[in-house]
This record gives sequence, C-alpha cells and structure tokens, in this order.
Amino acid sequence: MIRRFFSVLSFACASLVSSMAQDPVIMTIAGEDVYKSEFEYIYNKNNSVATSDKKSLEEYVDLFVNYKLKVAEAKRQGYDTRDEYKKEYEQYRLQLSAPYLKDEETENEMIEEAFERYKTSVLASHILVKFSGDSTEAWKKINDIYNRLKQGEDFATLAKQYSDCPSKENGGSLGYVNVFDMVYDFENVVYSTPIGTISKPFRTVFGYHIVKTFGKISNYKDWRISHIMIKNEGEKSEIKADSIFNLAKNGADFEKLVAKYSEDLPTVGKGGDLGYVSKGYFPPQITSQVRLLKNVGDVGMAGTAFGYHIIKVTEVVPFTTIDDLKPYIMTKLTKSDRTEVSSTKYMKKLQSKYGVSVYENSLTIFEKLVDEKTFDGIDKLYRLMTEPLYTLYGNVYPQSAFYPYMKERLPIFGKSVDKNKKIVNFIDTKQEGMVEGDDVYRAFNAYILNEIIEKELEYIKNVNSDYRNLLKEYSDGLLLFEISSDKVWNVASSSKKKLEEYFQEHKDKYVWPEPRYKGMVVYSANQEVYNRVEKLLKTNTEEEAEELIRKEFLNNKVSLVKIEKGVFPKGNNVAVDDKIYKTATYSSPAFPFVSTRGAVISAPQTYLDVKGLVTADYQTYLEDEWVKSLRKKYDVIINKEVLKTIK
Repeated sequence: MIRRFFSVLSFACASLVSSMAQDPVIMTIAGEDVYKSEFEYIYNKNNSVATSDKKSLEEYVDLFVNYKLKVAEAKRQGYDTRDEYKKEYEQYRLQLSAPYLKDEETENEMIEEAFERYKTSVLASHILVKFSGDSTEAWKKINDIYNRLKQGEDFATLAKQYSDCPSKENGGSLGYVNVFDMVYDFENVVYSTPIGTISKPFRTVFGYHIVKTFGKISNYKDWRISHIMIKNEGEKSEIKADSIFNLAKNGADFEKLVAKYSEDLPTVGKGGDLGYVSKGYFPPQITSQVRLLKNVGDVGMAGTAFGYHIIKVTEVVPFTTIDDLKPYIMTKLTKSDRTEVSSTKYMKKLQSKYGVSVYENSLTIFEKLVDEKTFDGIDKLYRLMTEPLYTLYGNVYPQSAFYPYMKERLPIFGKSVDKNKKIVNFIDTKQEGMVEGDDVYRAFNAYILNEIIEKELEYIKNVNSDYRNLLKEYSDGLLLFEISSDKVWNVASSSKKKLEEYFQEHKDKYVWPEPRYKGMVVYSANQEVYNRVEKLLKTNTEEEAEELIRKEFLNNKVSLVKIEKGVFPKGNNVAVDDKIYKTATYSSPAFPFVSTRGAVISAPQTYLDVKGLVTADYQTYLEDEWVKSLRKKYDVIINKEVLKTIK
C-alpha cells in the first residue's frame, strides 16, 4: 500500500512540476500570480475570429489588469466567503467538472464494442419473469422454465405461457435487434449467446430473462439499388406491379424486366440503376424497404407518390472504419445505460489510483448503531471512534470521519436512502453482518465516491490548465459580478439624486438634433371615453389626470384606454407623429381616438428624459473612478518577456 501511495504521489508531483514549468507567471496583480495559460485562455476566448470587437494585446492587457484588480478587491472584502457565492460556485464547479471525469480508455473500448455489434443484427426471442421486492419466487420460476427448455420443450410455447413481456404474443420474438435497442445487460447476453442456443437465466432492471438466438444478418453502410417503376393508374397497376415483383423475386433477369416494364424512362437505359441510397434523395418508403433488403440480389417492393417500385439491391457497402459510425455511437452512448458501466469502471480505477481500501469489520459498528438505535450521546462521543476505517491516498481515516456523513443520510437519522440507485462498491473486505444494499453499506460507498471524485478533481486541476482556467474564469466571474453590482451598477441605477447631478454637470453631452414631444398619450376605445379623457386632461394636472383615467377606465375585465408616457422623437410613434408633428396618419380599430398632454421641448430637461444614456455614462464614470483607486491601491507587475510569447 505504501509503495503504491508513493508512486501515485511521485507521478502527481512530477506532473505538477512539469505543468508549472511550461506555464510561467505572466503577471502578478495584488500579490497574486497570474499564469500564462490563464491569460492566454481568456485572451484567445475574447479575441476569437467570431469576436466583433477585437483588441490588440496591449489593449487587452489593460482590460485584463482592471478585471483582475476588481476580483482582488472582491476577495479582499470577503465576497468569496459569502454563502451565496459558495453555493453558486459549487453548482458551477460540479457542472464544469463532469466532462473531465471520464475514462477515455473505457469509453473507447465501449465505442469499439458498439461498432462491432452494430455491423450485425441478431434475431432473438426472450422469456421475462418480473418481480417486485423479494425475487426468490421469480428466480425459482425462471430456473424451472430454463430446465424445461434444456429438456427440449418449445421456446415459443413456454414464452406464450409464462413470459411477462408483451412479446409473449409472438412466442417471445423480438425480431432483429441491434446495439442500443436494449439495455446493456440484455444486449451483452444477446450478442454472446451462440446462434440456435439459449442463455442461462440472467437479471436486468426489468426482471429475469432467458434469451434464444435464431440467426443474424449483416448491416451495411450503404446500398446501391435498381428499380422498375410502374405508375399508379388504378387497380390494374397494382396487379401488374405484383406480377413483376414475383418474377424478379423468383430469379427473372432484372435488367430485362426493367427494359420491358419500367416506366421511369431516365433509368431504363441504365438497367434501372438509382445509385447509392446515401447519395440520393429517395422517398422514405424506398429507403425503409431497402434497409430490410440486407444482401446483394434481395428484391422488395414499395409504393410512393410516383407509383410502385420493384427494388433490387445490386451492391452493399460494409462499414470499414469506426469513423463511419463514431458520431452516432457517441450520441447513443451518452443516452444509454452504458454510461453507468463506463462510470463504474472509471471509479474502480480511481479506487486503485488513490489506494482506497476498507479495514475488515470496520463498518460493523455503524450497522449496530442503526440496528440497535443506540444514539444517546453519540454526537458528543463519535470523535472517540478512532479505530481505522479506510485508507485514501496514503492516509488512514478513523471511523469518526464517516459518522457525520452517515448521520446526514441514513433514514434512522431522519434522512432517506435511494435504494434503487445503482452504487459503485468500494468495500473490498469482509464486514461481518452486512450485506450489499444495507443503508450503511450504500451510505459509505456514496461517501467514498465523493472523496475519490474530489481527490481526482484536485489532481485534474493541478495538471490540466484548461480545467483549471475554466474554474478560475467562473469563480472570478461570479466575484466580479457581485462586486460590480455593489460598486457600480446598483449605485448608478438607484441614486436618482446622483443621476440628476451628473446630468446637470454634463448637459452639453445630451443634445438632440431636433425637438421632441415629452408627455402622455392616451388611446381611447370610443367617442364617449375620449370625451371623458379630454375633460380629465384639461381640468387636472398630468399626474392627477393619469390617476383618474386609470381608475375609471383600466380594470381587470375591460381596458377602454391605453396610456403611454415618455419622450417621443419624430418617427417613433405614429399617434404622436399625427397629433404633434403632423407627419403621419394614425388609425386603429381598437383604439381610434388619441389624446395628448405634454409639450415639445428642444432639449432634455431632467435626467429622466435621457435616463438610459445618463445611467450608462454614470456607470462608466463610477467604474473609471473605481479602477483608478484600485490601480493606486494594488501593485501590478507584468513579465514582458512572457507576454511576448502570447500567440
């Protein structure tokens, strides 16, 4: 165990040293080193071909330094210790880590296996015996059926009599099955059972099965086909097509039949040749029929909008390389139960990599706690559970290390355990009185799984700059968002007084090329409402009139008016163009009458007249001032020699 630990440690350290040597410090900001890989990662990401606003390296260095200074300030103020940040970052971390937690060797093995199986479909039948809870009776029943089959009884007859699958109506027949058509455990048995034989009883998530295989056919990448087309001109055409189909099926010379009967003139001179299925645009009825014709010389018939087609396979193209199917297989793999198989193999490799081993009978104390429900004082005394429980990465962990996790998850402590969820078993020693599936058993394996994954992610973070920089980007992004909200965005959007002061100080920036209408536009549904609105507008202030109009004509059932308020330039609103600027004609069947209350002004009067522009400018001002203060507060050191190597 010790030798294995030191070999793992040496490998990890060597990888880390090598990684650091290839990843020099490009700058130090507020005392924190920034490595070349991180800067290069973000620079290239933000300066990609698809980016419209590209920056020179010098410009980007300036932006990057400002960004890092804000993050440094966020850390200095403890934003990274807040519960909201920790929770959100942890969610991101788990999502981002998933693609890195996989075993390429196992994945490639499964891709190759799926590719080989895809080449052949197997004609198979099965008998299923379902069960829920105790499986003893189901296991006895499936073995009784198996023994009767071995004694020579008919498979289809027993399937009809005993199977719990709808396929029983067909004697258990599943037809031709292929990779990904079934759960992986079932597929393994189908492809490993010799043709014409039956499998031993086996278990899947559906119950206990026995499989019988009857034959197999090859699958192909492509087919070349010829056809005879008979136009659909009624019942006589169908009879004619059937007659020709029977001739072709019984061995008549296909090219002679084409020359004599086909009504598809462009292909008659070519013996009816339509070329390869994958390279043509055929109706789905034809492509579906072709996929049933597995071998050269096979003949079938399909009906389309063009007529009847007697089809013959003239050439088949087999799958020659895995590249022919890899995209398809990869898509299927991610959606199949193979992911669990691959994940389990990977986790078992990690168990070996990190030297995880459980001490014999070290878990029995927890089983006794659960069985006897003796918890009095255990929360205070569990730290005294010092007996060794397991080893991980050369360290020995006592029983007390597992207790808090167990308490969080076991039903006896008020939590539930998902007994249907598959688990990876890391318990490699005898545990007296425990069986696989016990609550403690499941909880401990889940605990070890978390520990192994965290150890592997720590390793990946040290040796994989892409993963490390991705995590860094998300962490910094969360901190930047929170502190920028507090220092800039929320300040700019919430302080009316500051916005007005900024507007008054910079009025010359906010000029209009021509006057604009500032006020209210009220749309009325009919003449009566319009008359009332006009009266309210004339006899009250704008604010009072709006309140009265809303109260009288806007309700949950029927809205007899629409109200718009704002600053309207010419061409922005048809009703305003009609009533104020006299440059358009407004009409609407729903709200045909328009009233206005306001005035044409030549320039903005308050910041509200140009609120969006003022808010954006004030945010820029606040950010510039903030960055200036951060530049004074923190040191920035740039390694220009390393910077020159950025590509």
